[in-house]
Amino acid sequence: MGLFDFVSFKLRRKFLDGFFLFLLVLVTIAVTSIYVSRERTFYWWDYAGYNSATVSIANSFRESPEKAVHEVIESLAKEKNLLISLPLVPFILLFGDSRLSYILSVSLIYVVPFRLLLGAISAKLIPVYPRLVFWSTVLLSLFIPMSWIPTLRGYLDTGGCLFVGLAIL
Repeated sequence: MGLFDFVSFKLRRKFLDGFFLFLLVLVTIAVTSIYVSRERTFYWWDYAGYNSATVSIANSFRESPEKAVHEVIESLAKEKNLLISLPLVPFILLFGDSRLSYILSVSLIYVVPFRLLLGAISAKLIPVYPRLVFWSTVLLSLFIPMSWIPTLRGYLDTGGCLFVGLAIL
């Protein structure tokens, strides 16, 4: 195998990885957008809790970053703090405070990395053909309803699962 063949092989693998990542993001955006655009539900109580809190903290950041940081610090004493909402704030500030924007931000910031983490864990557990194991696990995770339901309902549970998965890895 010559140097040209080796470089060509590496570029092909990187292209395939990029293609599969693009496909994962595209499927996530499509499923999330279709679901949210077709739902006819009035979200209240727990279903709207994190959405409202995230939009509220994003608005606070828009008004006064100092005030927003103070609110986040104050929330640490409460049962549900705002730390898990912080990564969503830039997305809400950029794309607005609609339910679709919120759910898409949760999907892209928490669910996509969680699926990739599942692939990484499976590749460690099954060391034969690690790239194939990685991407097939990521693909299979798209078909697990419990990986979609909390996110589509507005919960940030996958964010917590992300840290558990990192500990497992």
